[in-house]
Amino acid sequence: NPILQLKSVVFRPQEKSQIPTVAIALGYANRNGRGLYYDSANNAYLLGIATSKFFDDRLLMHINIGPKSSYNIDNHKDVHRMQLGIAFDAAPWRKDWRLIAESYNGTPNSPRDSPGYFHSYQFGFRFLKSADLAFHILYGNQPTFL
Repeated sequence: NPILQLKSVVFRPQEKSQIPTVAIALGYANRNGRGLYYDSANNAYLLGIATSKFFDDRLLMHINIGPKSSYNIDNHKDVHRMQLGIAFDAAPWRKDWRLIAESYNGTPNSPRDSPGYFHSYQFGFRFLKSADLAFHILYGNQPTFL
């Protein structure tokens, strides 16, 4: 399904600060998709994202939290719940090649997510080509309940 997401940093601390960077993300996915991954719901979410950096940026920790809602689900009531996720992003060898591990209670843009916290996960690699371009190779599992 088509997804529109706006994301912006709202607070960036000074260098070498122990205070996390804070961003917000606002997203919407409508039910106009096709094919195998079509989701029969309209989904909206608002996430607060806090990122802390450790060991000269070689280890990052992200925490995502916020409300998400799914509407117009085939023969189901609307679903409203909290999105919660925690991720680690490490650069053990080079800062442009990173290892990623994340656990969460399902994707914020679908009602078909885990019935409890931290039943979904993904892990893999990220290559940072530049400050504005990155490539990801990820594997994950996301049990569903609808």
